Amino acid sequence: MARSGPNYVVYVATADLLKLAEEDETVRKTIALYLTEKVKNGTPRQREIAEKILRRHPFLNPGLPLLQNQ
Repeated sequence: MARSGPNYVVYVATADLLKLAEEDETVRKTIALYLTEKVKNGTPRQREIAEKILRRHPFLNPGLPLLQNQ
């Protein structure tokens, strides 16, 4: 956890998020939408990381045509 002004920033490990995504459809959809947004509109580094995660974990990308041609 890091302090950012009057708020706190909490970092969650990717492994923990993926475990939650495997167990909960709502979490899975939310993560998939977030990663898809990063692939489309993120910085080059965010795009690279989001694409890698979606390729490695196909359960996050069931019907998204975004990465099928790559």
